[in-house]
Amino acid sequence: MSPLTETHGDEEVVLVDSLSPRERQLLEMATAGLTDQAIANELGISLATVSTYWGRIRIKYGPLGRTEIVARFLRALMSRATAELTASEERMRTVLEALPLGVFLTDGAGKPIYVNSAYAKIAGRTNEELLEEGLASLVFPDDQRQAQEERERCLAEGKGYTAEHRWTRGDGTVVWVRLRSDAWLVNGMIAGRVGVVEDVTQEHEARQRQAEAEERYRLLFALAPEAIVSVDEGLKVVGFNASAERMFGYRLDEILGQTLATLIPERFREGHRAHIERFGQGTVAAARPMASRSEVRGLRSDGTDFPCEASIVRQILDGKPHYTAIIRDVSDRVRSTPPQSSLDAIPLIAWRVDERGETVDGNAALREFVGQTLGDPVDPLDRPAFEEALHRAAGNGGKADVRLRLRRSLGASSRWHLCRIEGDVVVATDVHELETAAEELRKVRALLGSN
Repeated sequence: MSPLTETHGDEEVVLVDSLSPRERQLLEMATAGLTDQAIANELGISLATVSTYWGRIRIKYGPLGRTEIVARFLRALMSRATAELTASEERMRTVLEALPLGVFLTDGAGKPIYVNSAYAKIAGRTNEELLEEGLASLVFPDDQRQAQEERERCLAEGKGYTAEHRWTRGDGTVVWVRLRSDAWLVNGMIAGRVGVVEDVTQEHEARQRQAEAEERYRLLFALAPEAIVSVDEGLKVVGFNASAERMFGYRLDEILGQTLATLIPERFREGHRAHIERFGQGTVAAARPMASRSEVRGLRSDGTDFPCEASIVRQILDGKPHYTAIIRDVSDRVRSTPPQSSLDAIPLIAWRVDERGETVDGNAALREFVGQTLGDPVDPLDRPAFEEALHRAAGNGGKADVRLRLRRSLGASSRWHLCRIEGDVVVATDVHELETAAEELRKVRALLGSN
């Protein structure tokens, strides 16, 4: 007998592999119950040719009857299918064991069939303990009812779900897990559940800390005695607490989405925007303390303005700057404090200007010259010359000289002054008599020249 006729198990598969395509086709048709005549008719060959093929098959299988050869062929096919299934299961198990997520499989009654090592690690138990005790025992007592309802609905209706529960690990510690589960089917019928689990304890604790911090901020924002105003990168109001509503006279729904300029007197808006733009440069959070500018004023909804102090904090959110200002109304303090300027030590007329050349502060000599209400002391006729001098100073180390007429109070005529610009401070020396004499001299010379 040929060695091929004595094979068993895996060797049966070798016999199948030794068959030609036509021989294999003939055996498959015989396995399906077809007679030799039916096979001949199906293949379009003669009965004699079918007999020839059987002869070739018996050379490989031995002198066996037709029924026994077909039986051995079926055993070989089943052996191969089993081996392939086993190999497939082994590959799948290897993949599942390498996953960082916990994986589980249950039957239709909810009894665990399989859990991977990651699942056991999250649970703090062995695979054997989990398969024996079941998975429902892991769920924290307060979460068991919800977890049970979700499991039963999945097995009854075949609906997948995602949920977060607490688990009690083998060592007694409690962890948060996120579970994604769905039904698995056999021949269209629900056979059990399959799912993955991940430990989200750190994520949950971080969310809890964030929620607590946001609640603390909300309370501080709402109860702070100072006005708090938050704006986005476009300087549009996105936050406005109760103190800000009282200070500025706007309701929250009225001011949200409005620009910050709504709360600033018009004469300060352009300069304020320039300050914010400079302050907004950078990629990290920063802060500017109260009273760091020479003057800050707010504008109420009724059009009145008031002195205030403001601390501004810049934050980078989603790569864009956001600003929060903490504002204090200092009207009472200003009213109770005698007017005094940092320029009062200068005996001559002196005042400070902003980026546009507008007056923001002046000393006692200026107030005496123009009156107690500070304004632009420069005569409108000389305003272009003053602005040109400011421009010249900007390119000359902040210094420039210019002759200007300054306006006096109570309708008095303007007087000529020699003005020295240094930075944002202008100091004026009265040269009116000299300028008048020089003008008279020019007139006399012109008269003599005409004669």
